[in-house]
Amino acid sequence: ARISAAARPDAIIGSNTSTISIAELSQPVANPERFLGVHFSNPSPFIPGVEIIPHEGTSTETVAAVRDLVHSANKETAVVKDVTGFVLNRLQYALFHEAAQLVEQGIATAEDVDTLVRTTFGFRLPFFGPFAIADMAGLDVYNFCYKSLQTDFPERFATPKILTDLVEAGKLGTKTGAGFLNVPAERTPELIAYRNKAYVAMQKLIEELGPAPIN
Repeated sequence: ARISAAARPDAIIGSNTSTISIAELSQPVANPERFLGVHFSNPSPFIPGVEIIPHEGTSTETVAAVRDLVHSANKETAVVKDVTGFVLNRLQYALFHEAAQLVEQGIATAEDVDTLVRTTFGFRLPFFGPFAIADMAGLDVYNFCYKSLQTDFPERFATPKILTDLVEAGKLGTKTGAGFLNVPAERTPELIAYRNKAYVAMQKLIEELGPAPIN
């Protein structure tokens, strides 16, 4: 409310909140169509992704102006809906929740969990998101792995319907030319070449930097 009172009536107002409802925060703002979430991640000078969260009343012009501004800082944006946790924290805390349970149950130490995350699937994440990784692995493989996980965790690892529907339709990822991201089959060699080059470069960077000074 104080920011709204101090700002020009046409000034765009954004919140860096990571969890608070954007719609709720917009209520004391005069001209709420100019208000939205602009969620940077710490440390913001170095993290290139920014979550853009309009509420139902945010104008398309406001979203476009904020995206242009963020892009001018050489960052990438993703526009998501105003739901609890948005997207970034729902993903981040889902991973942390599972990691914490593994440590609580004595299955692995915190150090070992961190090692596995950063040296296995986390190693891929600077280049590919979870859907690209699933497409390359094969959605039929993912579907089978879900069934295996359900032997001990039937509710926690229920197969997502969106995955089942794609598998039943024969859309198994890059090997069939259609999946979550629909990469044409003829582009698979180009994708694999990029993947291999990226992973080699990442390994070289890790070797140059050395281990993080954590322990």
